[in-house]
Amino acid sequence: MIILILPPHWKDEFHPSVRRGIEITFGKVLSCHEHTDHNPLGLLAFLLASIVHHSDWLFQEMGKHPGHHFYSIPVLNDHVLLNELKEQLTLEQTDTVPAATGIPPHVSHARAISKVFNICMSNKDALDNFKADLKTAVADAVDAKVRADGGINQAIMKAQLDELLIELRSEIRAGSLNTHQLNVVAENSIAIDTTVRNPTAFQFHYKDVKGNMRFWSVPECFKFPQEINRWNGWRKWLCGTLVVDGSCTWKIKPFRYFKRRDFKTPALQNAFSCEWKPIFSTMMSAPGVEIPHRVEDITEDILKSSYTIATAHLRDNFTYIFQQPDDTVTLLEHGQIMLRSTAQ
Repeated sequence: MIILILPPHWKDEFHPSVRRGIEITFGKVLSCHEHTDHNPLGLLAFLLASIVHHSDWLFQEMGKHPGHHFYSIPVLNDHVLLNELKEQLTLEQTDTVPAATGIPPHVSHARAISKVFNICMSNKDALDNFKADLKTAVADAVDAKVRADGGINQAIMKAQLDELLIELRSEIRAGSLNTHQLNVVAENSIAIDTTVRNPTAFQFHYKDVKGNMRFWSVPECFKFPQEINRWNGWRKWLCGTLVVDGSCTWKIKPFRYFKRRDFKTPALQNAFSCEWKPIFSTMMSAPGVEIPHRVEDITEDILKSSYTIATAHLRDNFTYIFQQPDDTVTLLEHGQIMLRSTAQ
């Protein structure tokens, strides 16, 4: 058996959009290994193509699970770049991917051996059950003779009662399943619209913890991404993020413009005030960091250069932050930063 389906790949793997997508998605891997004898650029191009190809499904999962790790994939938060990459994506043959390699021959051999084994086991089971089947066949023949002569015995009566019981159960089950299937269809029929919308100031309207209706900056389902590293957190702090709410996809403003009161629950308020704001506002205040007000004016070069400067500032003044081995955004109160900075 040979599968002649090509994997998702690029019409032009040297297109600027492809290069930019690789840089923002796999930046550290690329910068550390691109100019080595094991340059991973080709592999990263295939990985990015797979992400873009399955992006609609990724958005569906993000809608089902607010705060999912998928929210940390940078390319999913840049809808302009994502649309450009979709235009460059293909499943057809190209110069770089001219043919499908299919499944290696040894896999077909293994499948054939498995098929032969299953046939042998089936024959063994048939022989093992022969005696029982023969006994059942004789009993069925006797019952058929009695039934043909207009008689009845225990086996015939039991069979008729069993048939009646099965019919009753089927009717009851059919009635209960109809309602359940309607509910399942309704739940599964919600399709995610990946068209990115910019919310108005009065877009999100729901109750606060006291039950009072008010307008908010984020949808009610909003959660901060889980275990996000500082680089991806910096991107969201400066440029915002996408949030899937129901069937809609919204572009949420940069986190640097949020205030504690913009979040409904104490958990979200504490996450913003104790995890996000202390470290990223400190990075923003680093000497030499200048961030444009408009998101449209923030280029990838500005993101990288400002991050480098801000990280150096943190290393010089707040070395204890880097005790977290994976460089994730951790619980850190602003008072701790100020206190330890004074002590150094």
